Amino acid sequence: RSSDLCNLSERMMKDCSSVEDALQLLEATPSVSPAFSVLLADAFGDLAHVEVGLFGTAVHQRFSKEKPGLAFAVNCYQSQELKHFNDPAAELQAEENNNGCRLARGRQLAAELRGKLDVAAFRAILSDHGNRERNPEENPLLKWWGYSICNHGTRKNHSYDATAAPWGTVSAEVFQPSLRALHYNYGWACGEKAEFGDQLFQSRSWSHFCTFVSPFDGQLPPSHIACTTVEGEITPEAQPFRR
Repeated sequence: RSSDLCNLSERMMKDCSSVEDALQLLEATPSVSPAFSVLLADAFGDLAHVEVGLFGTAVHQRFSKEKPGLAFAVNCYQSQELKHFNDPAAELQAEENNNGCRLARGRQLAAELRGKLDVAAFRAILSDHGNRERNPEENPLLKWWGYSICNHGTRKNHSYDATAAPWGTVSAEVFQPSLRALHYNYGWACGEKAEFGDQLFQSRSWSHFCTFVSPFDGQLPPSHIACTTVEGEITPEAQPFRR
């Protein structure tokens, strides 16, 4: 029986205190649904890119403070163990989809910012519109899902239709485990305003990162909390963790 990724993620957050702990949990889970790329990082400087799905779990990349590196996840398998399960239309070398071009653009920007990868640099990467000029209607994975990292999904409609929804960036997040910090931007990180009515919630985009800091052990709330509402308002219970 396949394990639900949402439940598995919640268990990971409750029971694991390091990348190694999380890897042991994932590798002991033979099947996960839905398929996902999981990026793990901890305060010790460890980083792992793990791919999970119905066909098993594979550690694609692993780095540490002693062996630093960058991991990039897209919407297909990259690991040797699982990539042959990809839909051919999703393969990195299939130029019609948006996986390969977004991966290449992310690597290019990270290389240009090498040695300067702070929160501001990651915001610049997450705000990037490279390949924006490509027609999202031609994407074989999902029509109207664009080709840029900061992706303003739209069918250019005046209203949002859930039965024919465009696909795009919802928010931007930068995690900083060494500081127990989440830097969160509701909406597009680029700061641009919505052009069409089907770009749901983007009229409320913050256009800046807000930092939330997780408390130390012994100071945790009795249960998980919601930091924002669906409309992007910071909740009262999240205010004590805001910096």
